[in-house]
Amino acid sequence: CFSFPLFAGKSSQIPQFLLEENMTPILCTLPRRFAVVSVAKMVAKARNCQLGEEVGYHIGHSRHLSASSEIVFKTAGVLLDEMQEKGLTALKYKVIILDEVHERSVESDLVLVSVKQFLLKNNDLRLASWFC
Repeated sequence: CFSFPLFAGKSSQIPQFLLEENMTPILCTLPRRFAVVSVAKMVAKARNCQLGEEVGYHIGHSRHLSASSEIVFKTAGVLLDEMQEKGLTALKYKVIILDEVHERSVESDLVLVSVKQFLLKNNDLRLASWFC
């Protein structure tokens, strides 16, 4: 268990740390579209890469990522849609970070339950979640 102060950069720093440890690909869900885009842009800039290459995001109909994206930011709703479409194969990540889980929604609750079920079948996946 880790303890970080508010606004310490958990959403942007922890995925980069995991990337440096070769724990990729990494998915980070955030509750709001604005946060997804902002954090993805911040991480891409910090890594000195084009958005959509090593670092990408997907919100609604806006998608800036590639097959080679190592860190991907999405809303819980987008991940839920992908899981409904592709089943648990949508969880092709080595690490899934469910950020700000205290901001509960139907989508985030369903994602949490689905990921938990997947964890029971897949020992390779790592899950991290945090809240204020």
